[in-house]
Amino acid sequence: VRSLLGMPFNPDWDSTVGASVSETETSVFEKSWIKLGNKTSGDLARKFAARIMVRSRKEDLLNTKKQRLEIRKVDNNALRQGIGKLIRSPNGRWDEKKKKVSTRNKGKSNVAIKNKGEASANNKSRNTETPRTQRKVEPLEIVREYDRNLLFEANRDDNALTLSLWDFGGQKVFYSMHHIFMTATGMYLVIFDMRELFQESKKDESLKYMSFWLKSIKLHAPTAPLLIVGTFLHDVHSKEQLKAIENMLKGFPETLFTQLVHNEEADLLFFPIDNKENLGVAKLRKCIEGVVREDESVLQEVPIKWLVFLDEILNRRKTESYLTLRAVKQLAADIGITSAAEQEKALQMFHEKGMLIHLTSTAALNDIVTIKPQWLIDNISNVIRDDSIHMFDITELKKMELLEEVETMFSRAVASRDVLEYVWKEDEIEFFVDLMKRTLLMSDWSFGGEENRFLIPSLLNKVYDIGEIEKGIRCVFDFSDSFLPNGVFERLLCLCVAHSTSPRSAYAKQGYSAKEPKLYKNFCTIEFGPDNTIRLHVDEDSDTLSCCMENLKSAERNLAIISSMIQKLNTDVMGTGLKWTVLLEDPSNGKLISHEDAFQKRLSPWFQEKNAKEVGTSGKTQNSQGLDIESFLDQL
Repeated sequence: VRSLLGMPFNPDWDSTVGASVSETETSVFEKSWIKLGNKTSGDLARKFAARIMVRSRKEDLLNTKKQRLEIRKVDNNALRQGIGKLIRSPNGRWDEKKKKVSTRNKGKSNVAIKNKGEASANNKSRNTETPRTQRKVEPLEIVREYDRNLLFEANRDDNALTLSLWDFGGQKVFYSMHHIFMTATGMYLVIFDMRELFQESKKDESLKYMSFWLKSIKLHAPTAPLLIVGTFLHDVHSKEQLKAIENMLKGFPETLFTQLVHNEEADLLFFPIDNKENLGVAKLRKCIEGVVREDESVLQEVPIKWLVFLDEILNRRKTESYLTLRAVKQLAADIGITSAAEQEKALQMFHEKGMLIHLTSTAALNDIVTIKPQWLIDNISNVIRDDSIHMFDITELKKMELLEEVETMFSRAVASRDVLEYVWKEDEIEFFVDLMKRTLLMSDWSFGGEENRFLIPSLLNKVYDIGEIEKGIRCVFDFSDSFLPNGVFERLLCLCVAHSTSPRSAYAKQGYSAKEPKLYKNFCTIEFGPDNTIRLHVDEDSDTLSCCMENLKSAERNLAIISSMIQKLNTDVMGTGLKWTVLLEDPSNGKLISHEDAFQKRLSPWFQEKNAKEVGTSGKTQNSQGLDIESFLDQL
């Protein structure tokens, strides 16, 4: 991104924390894109109005020029043929009259010009008003209504693009939060270090990294244009090396995506560049602009009042970071957008274009419109971060007596309210706690009498060695036909913890208090009630999520609970893009069979109830006797 913006290479720059948002503008007169900063606020509608004015003016001038050429052509033909003059007949056709040129008319044009279906005769009086279509609009009239700089820019480059660039941090700890910000429209670039593909110690991890991002983009934006970009061309530049990388990429099924943009000039699947030497950057920038201009979502026509609406929202950035939906709708109504459907459609487009963030999966999230995306990202990244790279000020933490609390947050993934008040402003902490809970990035943690503490599963870093198969009966959620993204297991942990400690559960009302769960990056042991402990394990290599339980009497209920949790996070966070099948263990032989077969056999212990209902294998809500799924989800 820094190279696309024309910024010089700096090896001391830190990697992106969370994500970085830059609003830029393209120009055919500039070698790089122009970073706008806060210049976009309040100017979008005026800029487009200025462009419309300039284009209209150019069209008028072009039409006038064409008319003059037509006059000249007609006069020249008449003179060459020796015809005195051309007179237009009442039927609208040209009739030739062999008549000598009158000295009285010498030097004057008596030609009638056809202009948009109207005939214009010679004006004998200079005070006669010209038709509206021929009226000359003086530049001074426009300048009085629009800023001179806006008109100058519009005239210089009336086809400029305004781009919102989102640079997602590459560290795994950020993966779970990225799903919140990825939208269906836009254009995606997957950036990789070409040198790593020739280092045995890094090759597999690099390929895995690319595969993850390609699948994530396919999940959230299945039709959005996609470019793969390799860096450090100065170090990896031979044709043999580039061809070797090409063959590696061809091994990815994801590179067969129809939206993948090929490097046609080099006949490659990817675009090799070098940030330090600025190699290939200009070509990449040109390709991006070309693809964006052909994107149907960019060519979408919208009312000019939508831009005025957006300007009104962005103008609030000077004093606010977010607005309530009610306040935003009032802004829309004030400029004449009174239809609720049109307001929502406009907000959806602004969100898709990255100008603001409006999450709509739940009523609480829908009520907030974040008008400073970077503000939201920075604050979430103050908690979800890689402490080995993006460290806090230790001296300040010691002074605030928070060093031990912060160390606990990164070692146990449990944060105290004191730490959250340190990283977030006091008047904003409730907003962020609520946001992270509802996006399933955080859950209340009240085990062992601990109060005002929160689980942040993305910070779990210890990996559990599974070893032998765990005791108990298994159900497996198999995502291998599609993709199991990072962040699903972490969010599932949030829901499991919320269920385990829910004060409204039947067990809690009976005075039961669950034991503290054992949590790892890939595994957990957690209680769902007395004598009902389940073990969850995620396998990234096989794209499976397994649930093992020893209490067979609770198997049916546990299956319904876990299924409904996965359905919830698929709907609330993953845009319903997850697809999976359910496999259930046959206790008689230990083999896994499909959920459909198990249902047909009424296989015990999974289907003990006579009125058990079949569960869809691609995300349909599950039901079982004794468990009100809708109530359960609302409770979570």
